[in-house]
Amino acid sequence: MDKALDRGRERVQAAGVEMKLVKGDVTRLSEAEVGTGFRLILDTGTFHDFDTEQQKGMARSIDTLAAKDATVILLCWPKRIRPLIRGVSREEIEAAFTGWRITDVEPSFFKLPPPLEWALRPNEHWYRLQRA
Repeated sequence: MDKALDRGRERVQAAGVEMKLVKGDVTRLSEAEVGTGFRLILDTGTFHDFDTEQQKGMARSIDTLAAKDATVILLCWPKRIRPLIRGVSREEIEAAFTGWRITDVEPSFFKLPPPLEWALRPNEHWYRLQRA
């Protein structure tokens, strides 16, 4: 994770923007002291690889730091047998994010280079959630 943070710091500096990078467990974000009141929360590929308890922990964690009018956007691969990624169903997202509702589901149109495209068949989707 330190390597990822170092790479992130380099990118932030190269972009000339201000950004706070934090090392922490996404299922316990309050321990990382990231703050609260966030109106937009974006996950680009974590939730779909967690087991049920980790998914619920991540959802609870997001719930505590999200503003009342927050939007959560999840990029998720569908649940099916495949190497490397567990995947997730809409029902699992709904079960983890109690108090939230899925307002939109759209394909990502993400394409992997051959032969990975055939082997992994990503078929991932963007899920937008808002408080119910």
